[in-house]
Amino acid sequence: MESKVRITGGHLSGRSIAVKPKRWEVRPSTDIARQGLMNYLDTFLDWFPIRALDLFAGTGALGLECLSRGASQLVSMDLHPEALGHLRQLRQQWALKGWDIAGADLLAKGKADGSAFPWKMTERLSELADNPAPFDLVVADPPYGDPRLEGFADAILDGPLLSTEGILVIEHAVTYRRISLHYGPSKVLIYGQSQFSIFEKRTLPR
Repeated sequence: MESKVRITGGHLSGRSIAVKPKRWEVRPSTDIARQGLMNYLDTFLDWFPIRALDLFAGTGALGLECLSRGASQLVSMDLHPEALGHLRQLRQQWALKGWDIAGADLLAKGKADGSAFPWKMTERLSELADNPAPFDLVVADPPYGDPRLEGFADAILDGPLLSTEGILVIEHAVTYRRISLHYGPSKVLIYGQSQFSIFEKRTLPR
């Protein structure tokens, strides 16, 4: 059965995105959870110069919340062809600028770029005509329960994707405690069984 998620703020506020779970496995953040996260980020982010990366983009709602609020660039990445097709169709229908969409296996191990970063995002991003990395904000809503998520936050925080003043937001199950093995989040927001762990790179011990 089709459902909808709604953009909760900014110039796209009120627009709805259709969710068709039979097309691909998708578990979008609830409207209330996304609005709560964005309200928190609104307290200290100046959105206009923000370059945002949305990993495991799915419906695109989390990244579009950023673009709607004034982020200058958004890159959405997902593995599933159905999700990528949905995102490109949405970009065309809504006539959105500053939004790139790229396909990649975001949990694939490897060191193709010669660095210690264990996922292939950097390699795929380098193929974009206007690669905005490093990003000021990275948001990720990975599949709950995937064993490859252990230490996922550390790979982002220690890798080349996030700027020195960057913010990382990962949504995961409240019960999951291994999203980072080295760092504690600067802020935690909990909505039901879902948790946003928010890391500020500038506050991490070096």
